[in-house]
Amino acid sequence: MDCVGCHAVASGFATARAALPVALPPALMQGGLILEREIKQTIIAKDIIDTGNLLNSVATRPCGPLTVEVGAHTDYAIYQEFGTYKMAARPYVRSSLTATIADIRNLLGETVMTVIEAALP
Repeated sequence: MDCVGCHAVASGFATARAALPVALPPALMQGGLILEREIKQTIIAKDIIDTGNLLNSVATRPCGPLTVEVGAHTDYAIYQEFGTYKMAARPYVRSSLTATIADIRNLLGETVMTVIEAALP
């Protein structure tokens, strides 16, 4: 039994596999920037601003071939997010991720599908 076009499809998937490591990092960075924007908007909306250091410390940065880190880079960011025994939590990262996760998933899914569709015959 012959499979007509099977070799072309297999070759297309191999091409897509090679193209994904190039296509995904910009999409991951874009997804990180979506989350960063939402975190900053949440900090402003919840009025978690004293000096502005927390807000200004929120950043997105690549930290591996297929990894992006998004977060606040202050010593007290974790205490705002999770609280302490003296202070109630004021979550801004978790709620922001919940608000943006569908958009980020769609962005990454569209990127993968675009690569696959371009590679297949």
